[in-house]
Amino acid sequence: MFIVNLENPITLSDQAEEKEFAFRMHPRYVRTLETGRINVVDLANNHTGDLGAQGLDDTVRYFDSAGIHYVGAGRNLKQAREPLVIEKNRERIGFLAYAGADLVVGHHPHTLQGIERYKGGEHLSDGDPESRAAEPFGHGRARADPGNALATPPPQ
Repeated sequence: MFIVNLENPITLSDQAEEKEFAFRMHPRYVRTLETGRINVVDLANNHTGDLGAQGLDDTVRYFDSAGIHYVGAGRNLKQAREPLVIEKNRERIGFLAYAGADLVVGHHPHTLQGIERYKGGEHLSDGDPESRAAEPFGHGRARADPGNALATPPPQ
């Protein structure tokens, strides 16, 4: 099972939200995710909405067409907050993803990082041997749009 946090919408739209950094990915690169055998994409982060409602609509449509599961965003807030459950090898695996957090474990500096080799594998590192944790939650605050939504934690 391969899971990624995609920090951009997949769209040809150029109607970016007004913010310092607005990211997008050309739809032709969905094939790269398929080739990389990505099973689940976490969309609950501060860049999924960079190209507005159209960008989010396009992203969801491209993943639906490619058969790639996603969590943390959707066509409405209910869908965005819905858990994703996948059955694999007779086991059920559940995923939740929410944008915004009161606590961030690990780091996500938006800067280039080195690659550290550990027990035959690789993971990104800022060079600090103590920082081995990847950020498990989406970060930043996303605003809900009645037609499109990024998951935000349910009100308490």
